[in-house]
Amino acid sequence: MVMYKDSGDGNVSRHIVYGPAVCVPQSNEWAHQFVWTGKDHNAPPLVNRKTPGSLVFHAIRLVPDQMYFDVEGTRTADDALLDVRLMIFYQITDLDLMMDRTQDPLSELINSVTADVMSFVNANNFENFKENSNALNTLDAFPHLTSRSKSIGIDVSKVVFRGYVSANSLQQMHDESIETRTKLKLQQETELVEQELADVKQGRIHRRDHEDRLEAQRTQNHKLEMEEKFRQAALKATQEEHEQQVLQRKELQKLELSYFDNLRGIGVDMTKYFVSQNEKNVKVVRVD
Repeated sequence: MVMYKDSGDGNVSRHIVYGPAVCVPQSNEWAHQFVWTGKDHNAPPLVNRKTPGSLVFHAIRLVPDQMYFDVEGTRTADDALLDVRLMIFYQITDLDLMMDRTQDPLSELINSVTADVMSFVNANNFENFKENSNALNTLDAFPHLTSRSKSIGIDVSKVVFRGYVSANSLQQMHDESIETRTKLKLQQETELVEQELADVKQGRIHRRDHEDRLEAQRTQNHKLEMEEKFRQAALKATQEEHEQQVLQRKELQKLELSYFDNLRGIGVDMTKYFVSQNEKNVKVVRVD
């Protein structure tokens, strides 16, 4: 609690009472009443809207805390109206500095984060905002918030982008766009799968044709090889038969020569012998 004390000479001092403790103010002391910007209880459901003066209390929490807040009515570069939903994590680190610098620190945080979000949204068209919205999860996107919070004794540790809300017509267009992109993506993936299947099928056909050609070539080569073997075998058989005939003739000639030598050895007139042999084959035809 932040306590004030009137010393009686017109001076008022301030001191902080840290808990847990029981604080009983003296007659010349009183507790500071905090009146901060807080939740707007008249806001529509699911809308985190803040209104000044709705948060009234005496004991202030110094532990880490968080705040839901929607930056309403921001416009993109192409004039799309958006409500940006955020969650801000913060902690009061210097209570004296905060008391000196501001009466409503939550209002300071809200104004600063609103300025940062509007700057971010205004710099992008709707499509770019959707693509770049993840940047709203980093403190780099909130320079006003981080600078102002430090100056009033508050440490903002994290900002979480919880999404956005757009007009019904824009949301319908966005949903239709998502549906169209999804259909196109599925169609593209289907065509890709079909093309891959066609390529696999065509590849199998080519491999089968190639294997058939190789098999036909092997069959043809085997046929030619067998025909060549048969031809070589027939040629060899003919040659061997011819050689056998030549050998037989030579043997017959040797026998005849030996026979003639024997006749000559026993004194046979070979001339008369050959003449007599030839006369056997001569036919005489007499004509009277």
